Amino acid sequence: MAIAAVEVLCKLPVRLRGEVAAIRKFGASTRLMGDYESAIKNLELSRELAKKVNNPAVNLSVLNSLGNAEISLARVKYRQASSAVQRGDSLEAEKRS
Repeated sequence: MAIAAVEVLCKLPVRLRGEVAAIRKFGASTRLMGDYESAIKNLELSRELAKKVNNPAVNLSVLNSLGNAEISLARVKYRQASSAVQRGDSLEAEKRS
């Protein structure tokens, strides 16, 4: 019984790395489809799991994807605010920025 528990614990980081990668890829895919809020939510989950893996390469990959999603969302909000300003809709511009 103790040997089985040790085997499970030894496999955990590999399994966890796989979960981190899967969630990160899902987040990156939803970003590419334009669902930035969902992408960020999934990438934040991936980041929390990545902290448990304690592997710099895994952490960097997740943070890179999260940064890309945040930048994409910021660009959309900027374009929306710029359009609102051009239309003269200052309340809408404030809400979008």
